[in-house]
Amino acid sequence: MVTFAVVSFLLILVSAYLVARPFLVPEKQAPEEEENPLVQEKEKLLDAIRELDLDFATGKLSEEDYQELRERYKSQAALVLKAIREAAAKVPDSLGTYRERLGEEAPSPEEEAEMAVEREILEKKFELASRSCPSCGALRSPEDRFCRMCGTNLTGGGEGF
Repeated sequence: MVTFAVVSFLLILVSAYLVARPFLVPEKQAPEEEENPLVQEKEKLLDAIRELDLDFATGKLSEEDYQELRERYKSQAALVLKAIREAAAKVPDSLGTYRERLGEEAPSPEEEAEMAVEREILEKKFELASRSCPSCGALRSPEDRFCRMCGTNLTGGGEGF
C-alpha cells in the first residue's frame, strides 16, 4: 500500500513537471536576422520574376503579358538595387577618405583586403547603432516600444517611464 502511494505520488510529480515545464522554461528561439527592408523588397521582386518565368514556361501567360510584366519587375528591381547601393555608399569609408586626404596612390591587394574588413566592421557598427537604445546603448528588438534597460520610449513619442 505504501509502495503504491509513493509510486502514485512520483507519477503525479513527473506529470506535473512535464505539464508545467513549457511555462517555466521559455523555448529557445532561433535569432531572427533583422534584414533591411530594401533587401526584403529586392527578394520579393526576384521571387516575382522567377514565378513569372515559371508561369510563362507552363503556358499560363501570353508572350505580350510576360514581356510587359517582366520589364515592370526588372525596372522596379533596378530601382531597389540603386537604393541599396546608395544606402551602402552612405556608410562611412574611413580608410578611403583618409587616403584621399593624403593623396596616396592605389592600395595594394593586402591593403584592399584590410579596407574591406574595416568597411565590414563599420557596417556592423552602423547596424548595431541603429538597433540600440539612443539613451543607454542597450540592444533592442524591432518590436520593442521601450528600452528594457533604462525604459526610454523608443517609438519617438516622448520620454520613458
